[in-house]
Amino acid sequence: MTGENTEIATGLAPLAMTEKRPRFTCRLMFLAMAKCITNAILLHLRYKYLRIDVVSQIHGALQVLRSRGYRVTEPRKRVLKVLAEVQGPVSPYDIQEILQRKGEYVNHVTIYRVLELLCSLNLAHKVLLVGGFVRCTLGEVGGCHRFVVCRECGALREYTDKVLCEEENAVAQELGFRAEQHFSEFSGICSKCQM
Repeated sequence: MTGENTEIATGLAPLAMTEKRPRFTCRLMFLAMAKCITNAILLHLRYKYLRIDVVSQIHGALQVLRSRGYRVTEPRKRVLKVLAEVQGPVSPYDIQEILQRKGEYVNHVTIYRVLELLCSLNLAHKVLLVGGFVRCTLGEVGGCHRFVVCRECGALREYTDKVLCEEENAVAQELGFRAEQHFSEFSGICSKCQM
């Protein structure tokens, strides 16, 4: 046997050539596993605190209903839960479909009535540009609640401007009206989509 064949047959050459490689590979595998575990923990915590946030939102909305003299019914709780869980605007039919996937049923007419009540209490808003309903993210902050909607990705931001609300009331009075509701939405491109 030649020297080369002896090395291959005994396995000495492959070990000598790859001596540092297994340690390097082990480090990479360890780092990859650590990253996966960290991501799993973060995902679990995000889910855990998202669930806590959803529960606290629903609880707060139910308190508003009770304090204003409204009964807390199952359809109201279910619609509030859907609005708290979804990330964007949903139609009454979307809400009905989400509930049906969970094995729950609420008539779409009832859903419309619940949404109308929630909007009148500032617990939800109808976003005219996208034709769906969202939960109110500003709570009892004064002024009229308004939206900016990204036409690229659909991102939605709620804001309030008390001065703008007062100016619109003044314009309505000049025209002989008493304003009851203000609807104002802006469409544009969000900062993420501008990049």
